[in-house]
Amino acid sequence: MGNKMYPITSVCKEDISNCFIGEKNYDEVKKRLKNMKVNEMKYLASKLADDYCGQLYWISLKSIFKDKFL
Repeated sequence: MGNKMYPITSVCKEDISNCFIGEKNYDEVKKRLKNMKVNEMKYLASKLADDYCGQLYWISLKSIFKDKFL
């Protein structure tokens, strides 16, 4: 069948900032984001991937494949 991998998403600092628009700690979030290091962003991305795979990935994969390709 093949195991070629296809990327499905990414995360950037703007994504994080947008999540907090309108919240009390928005300025704190923006300040923290300015100081985020590459390894911290990689860690966050890894945690998001783990969470997605643990919760929605398989259900979404099956549902979208079924709806769009079967």
